[in-house]
Amino acid sequence: MKYKYIQNKDPWFLAEHFPNIDFFFSQIWLSSFVNDLSNSCGKNYKKVLAIFHPKHYIHFYYGEKDSLNFEKYLVKKIKNNINFGKKINKNIYFWSNKLNNLNKKISKLNLKKLKNNDLWKLIEEQDTLHSRLYQWGWLSNATDMFHNTFTNEMNLILRKKIKNYSLDYNETFNILTTPEHKSVALIQDESLEKIGILLKKNKFKFNKLIEKKLYIHYKKYFYLKYLWIGPGVYTKDYYKKATLKIAKSNKKIINQNKVIARVKKQKKYIYNKLNFSKKEIDLFHVYSEFMLTKIYRRYAQIRWAYEMGKVLSEVAKRFKITLEEVRYLTSTELKNALLQGKIDKVDLKKRLDYFLYYAEKGKEFYTTDKNNLFIKQFRKVKNTEKEVNVISGQIGCLGKATGIVKIINSHTDIQKFKKGDILVSIATNPDLVSAMKKAAAIVTEQGGVTSHAAIVSRELNVPCVIGTKIATKVLKDGDKVEVDATKGIIRKIYLPK
Repeated sequence: MKYKYIQNKDPWFLAEHFPNIDFFFSQIWLSSFVNDLSNSCGKNYKKVLAIFHPKHYIHFYYGEKDSLNFEKYLVKKIKNNINFGKKINKNIYFWSNKLNNLNKKISKLNLKKLKNNDLWKLIEEQDTLHSRLYQWGWLSNATDMFHNTFTNEMNLILRKKIKNYSLDYNETFNILTTPEHKSVALIQDESLEKIGILLKKNKFKFNKLIEKKLYIHYKKYFYLKYLWIGPGVYTKDYYKKATLKIAKSNKKIINQNKVIARVKKQKKYIYNKLNFSKKEIDLFHVYSEFMLTKIYRRYAQIRWAYEMGKVLSEVAKRFKITLEEVRYLTSTELKNALLQGKIDKVDLKKRLDYFLYYAEKGKEFYTTDKNNLFIKQFRKVKNTEKEVNVISGQIGCLGKATGIVKIINSHTDIQKFKKGDILVSIATNPDLVSAMKKAAAIVTEQGGVTSHAAIVSRELNVPCVIGTKIATKVLKDGDKVEVDATKGIIRKIYLPK
């Protein structure tokens, strides 16, 4: 099979790398990037490449020029038609809800009683639905995630407006990009806080009403720890302890309704003072709404990952292979296994050590051969020298803090995190929020101003610098750093030997 873009002059660009993810999930979005995005925005990426090594750790790449052109294309499309930006957010909610409906459907099924054909239909249904979600859901990421195009555009608008006024630029930008309603992450926190208040009023004793509310909360959010391949979920006992901790804490619960009301008032003042046009106001609204729709999509997808984990476990039992091996089957291979009983168990085992996947429109290629010619086609991204003392990024939430670095990339890392530490991560996710609440500051390698880290840090009022690109490469556990999130700078502080 001939590939149009594999040998083109556009060098490979490392888009993301992160642990605890499998090929089963990744193939949905990797395929969508080159085949399906055009259904929503009229354009696809030309090529994508993903390497899984070590097991469940992905590095995925775009063409460098292609990824930038795609980002610019999207931002221009939103600028020229603000309704398209609104449509992105609307469809992310719509298709996330559709995915959640499927999640509920799967949760009620007795998978053991399903025939192989019915099991395949279920897998096919989720693949189609999830691909539709990515046609819209990825666009909010793609405007800003790798080259900061949307953020740069917003900065340009504000800098032109503010130059003749005595307003602090970073503070003003922070206000204008803050959402005007609560994220699902904040709603979740408030739910638990309200139960904690009830428990405190009841002198720390769990009665039937508190137990009922706690159970409802547990059933709604237990899956968040699963990201993306588990193992495990939050237990009722976990939430019980969390509620008791809230009840016994002297920390004042922030009234987020008042915070949001204040933000709305501040925005109105700024828009009037700086003479913003309706189009510019709408553009900032779409931009800030991306923060909320990204997290909303993520919650639906984590629940999906939990439910599909049960489906894949059932497939594994039927073919006497491990769950990890099933996670590396392509959609076509899953279909052949369930409908024809065909499966290459020898090659499947190799994929757990090393697996490369390449795709462009209508075509894909995968191999377990580390010496395959494809490997020579992309530029290796070199690690930044470890002598780097100053790191810069975008401002997620204003503030300053000094503390000890802890690299936190998965839920299993949280046990080493202490209150007042500096949380440094490739990118934060809902399963890391418990550590984020303890952090003196948050630093991420990936993500833009509309990322999970940015929105959660603002809701927690924790200083945050995002999109540093190199934080986890040049910092290590035990380093002492000063985080200046008013300038987007992290400095190493050398301790005396």
